[in-house]
Amino acid sequence: NVDRMTELIEDLDAISKLESDRIEMTLVPCNIINLMREALENAEIAAKKRKITLKLELPGAIENATHVLCSPNQMQQVLTNLVTNSIHYGKENGTSTLKLEDNGRDVTLSVADDGIGIDKDDLDRIFERFYRVDKSRSRHAGGSGLGLSIVKHIIESHGQEITVASAPGQGTTFSWNLVNFDWEAEKSNLTVTPPSQQ
Repeated sequence: NVDRMTELIEDLDAISKLESDRIEMTLVPCNIINLMREALENAEIAAKKRKITLKLELPGAIENATHVLCSPNQMQQVLTNLVTNSIHYGKENGTSTLKLEDNGRDVTLSVADDGIGIDKDDLDRIFERFYRVDKSRSRHAGGSGLGLSIVKHIIESHGQEITVASAPGQGTTFSWNLVNFDWEAEKSNLTVTPPSQQ
């Protein structure tokens, strides 16, 4: 209970700052694949508890690096929240997939599970504060009820939009785009070395 209360206070503070633009969102070139791998590593213990397989899907031409413009700390929070959600609401012995698609000017990131899914009537409300699709299951899964709202605010602060596709019993997929820094640099004939830690 103490842990949940602490999480709630931290999430309320985060969303308050996001809504009032008190979090400085500086976009820099980041190796998004590193952030994706880190999010999956952070979720390994939770996934093992529910016997869920974590998958990373990358385009064939990409090996270790694709650079996007983002705020690394906030984008890591987005990835971690969505992967954790996919585990909580996925089915046991199922799969959670973190995917990157290269569209040239931008990349599409998505987090998909093969779990319980979301009713059509709930889809428009899932990004609201404290909104619960399944009250009893949400209490069991834990969380502050603010995770998706925080995710939406962060992605919108990047000038992007998050979408969700789902159906009961068929799983859920969250998707959003980010600017492809490598594409922009190539078109502009730039040779910029991103920060090594990213």
